[in-house]
Amino acid sequence: MPSQTIRIGLSCNEGCLYCFADPELWADRPRGWGEDYSNLISDDWKREIREIRQAGYDGLSISGGEPLLYPDLVKMVKYARLHGFDRVELQTNATLLTQENARRLARAGVCSALVSLPSHVEKVYDAITVTKGYYRAAVMGLKNFLNEHIHVVLCHVVCTANYRHLPDYVDFVAEHFPQIQRISFLYVQPEGRGRQNPNLYPDLRDLRPYWERAMERCDAQGIQFSTDVQTGLPLCMLNGHEDRTDLNLLTDPGDFWGDDVSSFAYMQGHKRHGERCSECFFTKVCYGFWNEYLDAYGDEGLEPVVETPRLRELFPSVVQGVEAPRVDQAEVSRMFPEGGIRRKPPAKQLQSDAS
Repeated sequence: MPSQTIRIGLSCNEGCLYCFADPELWADRPRGWGEDYSNLISDDWKREIREIRQAGYDGLSISGGEPLLYPDLVKMVKYARLHGFDRVELQTNATLLTQENARRLARAGVCSALVSLPSHVEKVYDAITVTKGYYRAAVMGLKNFLNEHIHVVLCHVVCTANYRHLPDYVDFVAEHFPQIQRISFLYVQPEGRGRQNPNLYPDLRDLRPYWERAMERCDAQGIQFSTDVQTGLPLCMLNGHEDRTDLNLLTDPGDFWGDDVSSFAYMQGHKRHGERCSECFFTKVCYGFWNEYLDAYGDEGLEPVVETPRLRELFPSVVQGVEAPRVDQAEVSRMFPEGGIRRKPPAKQLQSDAS
């Protein structure tokens, strides 16, 4: 069985302008595993961890907010491993990770960490996270994880403030963190603060040349990379790197999400195809891109992928006519009414040339 993600709280020491788990906007979300796609656990976390394990999940990913703020984190990790989880991952910004904290978490049973590092340029990091002086703490936290032999994957959300630095970001990781072998590139998810700040959505036409150079740098540096087909860049942005994607995440979401595919339904229910998508090789297995992006930019950035012998060999199921399950838009609206999310005025414009 796949891993399940739980959120132990929404408090965070950073204020990332694209964070989809903004505590003010999520204030009314129900607590309790399975009560809502956000999986905000209740105070009775021991019972909920047992229930998740009994549901057949082998891995547990602990997220937030910032989980390092919570005093029961080490106890939670130990409890999860004691109750049979093979893998425990921590999703964190690493700024609070001292060497001693890293050692305690490793001994408790943390196997891996998904660490958000929005920029390798300090002033851009500060602008995105709305902090001052946290960049160096994040870099040190990464080193502390690696010193304890915890497997680290970097999470890099691509936005208008950082996309021009993508190739240099890859080179920075290769030079300063050679132990890190994977970067997960995501696009701003239009939820929470990400919905409030549409100025953070880069036009795919502007992004493409930097993204293609970043993929080339990953290849040259021997760094694996992925862009989540659910919350990352669309398939038509992979341009020769289509083998880096797992179409099963789209065609058989239960393989990843298990029996609870509400998160999948939410994300895909907020996407649509552009007019040009009908010409694409992947059109039947792709949900398109975020509604908010298409409302802002149209579909000119979505370049239909032309069928080639290489793609036919890589994706025989697409040739055979497999389709992604359709998401009932009415059901998504019922499950996640927009009116249930409280909103506040948009943040000040973040200049794309924060660099």
